[in-house]
Amino acid sequence: MRVFNTHPAPDFLVTARVLQEVREYLPVLAAKKKLSAPEMTAIVSLLPLRQYPGDAYAAFIPQATELVGDRDPDDVETLALAFAMEAPIWTNDRDFEGVRVTTYTTAALLALPGGG
Repeated sequence: MRVFNTHPAPDFLVTARVLQEVREYLPVLAAKKKLSAPEMTAIVSLLPLRQYPGDAYAAFIPQATELVGDRDPDDVETLALAFAMEAPIWTNDRDFEGVRVTTYTTAALLALPGGG
């Protein structure tokens, strides 16, 4: 995606939980893409990901829990981080609908000028 090739590339804000989920899913994703796990790990390491500690978004956990906690508790930290940083969320997950945060699907990012 060209969005990753812009200079400087935008940072994608993530929580520790998101990075852990990515690491756990890497072997499955690698197999789907017919790559080795080390190759997929190397690709992910090139992404401009900026991990934020829990204290950066802790104040927004109650609000995020109220909005998505019943739908998917795993999404609470991501929504809290989005609130704290006033940032959109890149997701194909419909659990974020109606939570007053801009979301972008992968298809929407690719459709942006310079995105695909």
